Amino acid sequence: MCMDCGCGVAHGDPDHADPHLVVEDLKRMAEADGTSVAQVLANINRAAEQDRAEHPQEWR
Repeated sequence: MCMDCGCGVAHGDPDHADPHLVVEDLKRMAEADGTSVAQVLANINRAAEQDRAEHPQEWR
């Protein structure tokens, strides 16, 4: 189960196959950076917005 495939299930289980993104991955990212899951998501959103502006052809 994963957040990126569109299934809508945010939390994974031990059998979730990489490279799918689950909340547990976001928690590990936050812990590694000493921040929160909310900040990780904000950073991802900000990076995506910037990339969308710089490379619109990739976002079609």
